[in-house]
Amino acid sequence: MIDAARFEKRIGRAVKVLRSVVKEARKDHPNAFLYLEASGYLHLMSGPAHSGPGADPRPERMLTTTHVFGLMDAGEW
Repeated sequence: MIDAARFEKRIGRAVKVLRSVVKEARKDHPNAFLYLEASGYLHLMSGPAHSGPGADPRPERMLTTTHVFGLMDAGEW
């Protein structure tokens, strides 16, 4: 049986590391944040991934990216 509390703690630690990455990036890019693309890429962005709801994507704001396909999924429920 899965130990949900243990996994919750481990995921919490992983999120803490991601928060520290964003905090560091915000020293040079105050609007930095992470964007999880539906195709399985996690991007560190210098600003919003889109100009607004339904607006064109802003890939030029990508600082770095990593492939997380098979590890994370994105979308709306």
